[in-house]
Amino acid sequence: MCEIHGLVVDEQYRNMGFGKLLIEKATEWCSDKQVDRFRLRCNIKRTETQRFYTSAGFNEIKQQKVYRSTSEL
Repeated sequence: MCEIHGLVVDEQYRNMGFGKLLIEKATEWCSDKQVDRFRLRCNIKRTETQRFYTSAGFNEIKQQKVYRSTSEL
């Protein structure tokens, strides 16, 4: 399985096709390696980014929360 943990395009270069190109190249790489699953992660707060991933052909499969201890270690 291939997984993107973070894909960030600098704000001044957004909406110029760079994110789409990066996804296309990553998809090609997965195919070349004969990997049959490709997924990514996105913070639930990043709604604009979620729309981008949906338009790039990804489907949401789960939502997750992360918790941090408030006690000192």
